[in-house]
Parts: sequence; C-alpha cells; structure tokens
Amino acid sequence: MKTSQNRDSTYGVTEFSEGNFLKDVLLRKGWLKAGFSDLSTYDKVNHVFSRRVGALVNSTAQDVWRAPLLDEPCLFDLVTAPQIRKIVRMASPYFDLNQQNAVISSRQHGQDRWHRDIPYQQWIPGGGGLAAINILFMFANDVGRFPALEIINGSHVDLPFPCDDSIDYLSESIFLEPYEFLVMNSFLFHRAPLNLPSGIALVNQVFAPKIFSQQVDFLAVSNLMKIHKNLDRVEDCESTAIASYLGLDRKRL
Repeated sequence: MKTSQNRDSTYGVTEFSEGNFLKDVLLRKGWLKAGFSDLSTYDKVNHVFSRRVGALVNSTAQDVWRAPLLDEPCLFDLVTAPQIRKIVRMASPYFDLNQQNAVISSRQHGQDRWHRDIPYQQWIPGGGGLAAINILFMFANDVGRFPALEIINGSHVDLPFPCDDSIDYLSESIFLEPYEFLVMNSFLFHRAPLNLPSGIALVNQVFAPKIFSQQVDFLAVSNLMKIHKNLDRVEDCESTAIASYLGLDRKRL
C-alpha cells in the first residue's frame, strides 16, 4: 500500500498499520459507504420491500421484521453475496451474522434513540481491536432524499456518552444513494432518522464473534428448513462458505 510518508525517514510517522484499509477506516473514522456490485439483486429486494412495507404499515404487524433473509430468497442472496462476505471477512475471519432486522420507519420502534445494536452501551473494546460491524441497507423509492442513519462521530473510541451540547457538533446524518450501503463500527452510537416518511425500510445486519449471543436462532427447526431451502440453490462450495458465515456448520445441517 502506498503512503505519502517515506518509511525510511527518522522524522514523523515510523509505524504503520497492517494495510487493511477497511479496519483502518472503521477503527478511526468509524464508518464508510460502498456500492453494490450486484445491482439486479438489489433491485429485486427493493421491489420486495416496496410491497412488504406497505403491507406492514397497513396491518397490526410489528414494525421490526426479524431476520427477513429467512423469508425472502433475494434478500438472502444479497446478504450472503461474495461482495458482502468479503467485507465481513476483511473485518475479521471470526465474524458471523449475529442479527438482522428490517425497521419500518413509519412506526414508533425505539430505534430513534441513540444506541448500539450490541449489549455494550457503556463499554468499548481496548487494544485497538475491531469487535463487531454493522452493514446497513436502505430500500425506498426515494433513496438519497432522506438520511439512512444519524451517527455520533468518535463515539466508538471514547466514553462516556457526550453531552447534548457536544452532540450538536458530533452528530452527522448519513445519506445513501441508490445501490449504496453503509459499513459501520458497531460501537458507534447511532439512531434511525426522525420523521422519515412511510415506505422506507432500513435493513441492518450485525456481524460479530460467537462470544456475542446470536439474536436469531438459526438452529431452530423452522429456521433451518428455510436456510436449507436457500443453500440448496447454490453450489456445494458456496453453500459451505455461506453456512459458516451464518455461524453454522454445513456438514451438520
């Protein structure tokens, strides 16, 4: 990797990171945006959510759809695509899919409060390690017009939680253009934007080591049947990699 500094110099920077740009950015800035390489699958998922969001808004269903990849094959394909798996493995070879939720923005869901999607609201990892990441998708007819997320810059590296006056300077709204997604350090405090119009779905994935309890029990019989059905659509070598990515052992399924 090229650097603007002369590594032989005795002045200035003399130690460098391992050259993993993703970890560098997530440990320092805390987030980055990337673009989908599989545009057709994204379009299929966007169509699914345009139908499903309307149905949820007009029903008594909960506003948070847990693990929608189990019910929608095209979303399963998008979440387990080689591009997304590569990003997760760059972050850590020990990360599995810990949870996935689709938040329907038109209802009160509690996601509009500052929080982390992990059980550690008052702790940050020491030693400069990357302990978990979020990957966020946004599906809507008007992607790009409304923020996908609000974050507090630097909140993944310092405690305690900043005061209200500080938040005015540290908070930032993240906008996603069509075919973009957000990769974020899971220890970055964030919240769903306030007052988003109906018809928007935020699909959030958390990838973490096995020491973090998995929110979705993929080993439940009903869930295993759905996973089998999806894995049977891909080649054996890919299905093994995807099973591992879900925290499962394909040989034991």
